[in-house]
Formats: sequence, structure tokens, C-alpha cells
Amino acid sequence: MKVKKLKIAGLRALTQIELEFQPGMNLLVGVNGVGKTTVLDALRISLSRILVPLTSQRLSKVGIEANDIQIGAASMQLECYVEHQEKDFNVLILKHKEKYVEDKAGEVREQVIERHDREEFSPPNWLTFFPDSKRSSIQPVGIYYSVRRSIPIEQKQSTLDSFSPNRDFNLQEIADWIYTNEILAEENPRAGLHVGALRYAADKFLPEYKNLHVVDLNGAKFLMVEKNGIPLNVRQLSDGERGVLALALDLARRLSIANPGLDNPVADGEGIILIDELDLHLHPKWQRTIVENLTSTFPKCQFIVTTHSPQIIPSVEPENVLIMKDGKVDAASRTLGMDSNWILRFLMDTVDRPHEAVEAIEKVETLILNGDFKAARHEISQCREKDFDLVEWVIFEARMARIEILKK
Repeated sequence: MKVKKLKIAGLRALTQIELEFQPGMNLLVGVNGVGKTTVLDALRISLSRILVPLTSQRLSKVGIEANDIQIGAASMQLECYVEHQEKDFNVLILKHKEKYVEDKAGEVREQVIERHDREEFSPPNWLTFFPDSKRSSIQPVGIYYSVRRSIPIEQKQSTLDSFSPNRDFNLQEIADWIYTNEILAEENPRAGLHVGALRYAADKFLPEYKNLHVVDLNGAKFLMVEKNGIPLNVRQLSDGERGVLALALDLARRLSIANPGLDNPVADGEGIILIDELDLHLHPKWQRTIVENLTSTFPKCQFIVTTHSPQIIPSVEPENVLIMKDGKVDAASRTLGMDSNWILRFLMDTVDRPHEAVEAIEKVETLILNGDFKAARHEISQCREKDFDLVEWVIFEARMARIEILKK
């Protein structure tokens, strides 16, 4: 399953926008407030309407509030186009801000018109494409990971489904699942394969940590790993480590639950995965590898994520990078292999160094262009006295010296 296109009108700050998505990794890039998380919310709303009737997963329709509708707009509309098992269909969702409006046109007495919200599929018989889908042992998943994903909790969250923005990293739930499946593996080898697939995902994302296992202490189960032979409770990991581990373990577990008929649900399970701020808490070194880890570990999943990281963008094809600005969406001109400075300057619309450095460089360059070498050298000297020693000063000094030699 994959999302091919999404149209949004009148949702929060998005007046009208259309986005096309590719298989694999899709990055939503833009400044704060441009609407990246709103796009993820529109996808949560739309996909919940599709997966509830299509699968047997514990899901509920994501609600739409009247205050989600853009100020000044009478309604909000979403259209989500999806492909599943080589069949195309779409869902349209229309939500009015007010159910009743006055109609004064040519009437002696004011009339009230009732406006109906709509949820329509095209074609209307789309579910007939997938007979017995709810009873199938192989089903697609839809999951949303909010910025809360690195917060560890021990208690169960019985009311939160996979599209909830309030889910934390539920250590107890994962520990119970591993413990139960290890017992089941004694009679059902496939359960053991599923636990092995989950451990493979953990090793892929945190190669420095080994032997993911569960410890049972007086009936309480704890998720443990080892680093350099030292056992650690997963709660003791950093926010960044817990964040990537939460993605790997939770996604692997949910793929396993949805696909009991697969030997390796991690490699063969399908899903649409939404992640807010993929770079959350990640060191730049990990930001460089997170896309490869996700797409290689879960090759049949489609990822639609937001990011502010110039380290992540160069690892994704340009057509998979959607730049949101001023209510519009543009594809990136180039991305692969570009350095972070280029990404910052040309894709993220910001300078690639502190503002003070940019001003100092521009001032010296102007002095050189005007032929005032004495003032330029004085400005460079002043900057160096302030420990503001840039490589550009060497370049500028060499340029001035060369010009002076040529003038002799």
C-alpha cells in the first residue's frame, strides 16, 4: 500500500495544496509553521478512513474539529489517492465549520439550510477489490510517530491506536510481546521468527547494543540491552537512542501483529509510516544513516516524514523531497551527495553560517571590490583579535596580494 497523492483545502494554515508522494522515503521540508505536521495530520485523517474498513487492526477514525478548519473558510476538504495491490482508489472528506447556515436569498422569511459533511470513496465499491481483507493474515499497517516517541513509559495505554499523536514509547507493551512470543515459539516456530526479525531491526538501528532481551523480576518485565558486555535497561538510553529504538521495535512489532502469515514481517510487511521530526534527538552522524536504516530494514513500507535536518536531505532522491513554502510545494532540484552548506543555502532558505560571519565577509569583500585594501586588512585584523578567524581571511589576503603584484 502507498499514498500517491494528497489534496488539502482549508485545513489550518493550508488554503489549498497538492502533494505527490513516491515509494520509499518522502521528506517534507520547510520552516516552522509552514504546515508540515498539518500534512501528516491530513494523512492520519484520510488513512484512518481507509484502514478501519480494510483491516482488522485496532483503529478508529481520526477526528476533525471545527477549529481545524481555516479561519475565514466555511469548510475543509481532503482527497487522498492510494494504491493497494495494484488497485487505485481515493477517499474524499468534506467537513463544514457550521452545520446550519441562514439562507436569505429572495425569501420573505429567513430559511435555514443544513449542510452535510461527506466521506466518499471512488470507486464506491472499492472494498470489493479486497475480499476477505479483514480476515487476511497479511495486512498493511498505518502508523504515526509523533515527537513523543522517545518518552518511555511502563504502563499500558489501552485506548491509544497507531494513529494517535499521544503515544509514548511503551516499554511494557514491547517487553510483554517479546516475552509472550518467545514462549509461543516453543510450539510455533513462526513466533520465534518474528522475535528474531524484531531483534534484527534493533541491531540495525543500534549496532553498538547487543542482546535485546526481557528480564522478568517478580512478575515485572523489563526490556534490556547490552553495551560492551554491560546490561542496560532501555530506560537508561539517551533520548536519541530511545527514539530510534522506539521506531524500530514498535514498527517491527506492529508489522508482526498485522502479518502473522509472514515468516519475516519486517522485510515483507507493508505499511504507510508517518514520522514527525525524523531528526528528533539524533546526532548528525545518526541523521546521515537514519533514512538508509529505515528503507533497508522495512523495504516494503512507505515513509512520509518531516525534517529540519540538512544531514538527512542529501540521502534522498530529489523527487522524494517536497519543499513547502508560501502555501506551495516544490520538488528539490538536487539533493543526493550535496553538502549541508548547499542544502541550507539553496533548499532550506537560510545562511550556512552565523549572521555575524556573513556580515563580516560581505564587508571585507566590498572593501576589496572598492580597492580599499588598507581598510579591508584592518577589518580582517579586527576580526582576528576577536577570535573570529575565518578561512576567507587567508583567501582575501592572497587575492589582495596578487592584485597588488599585477599592478606593479
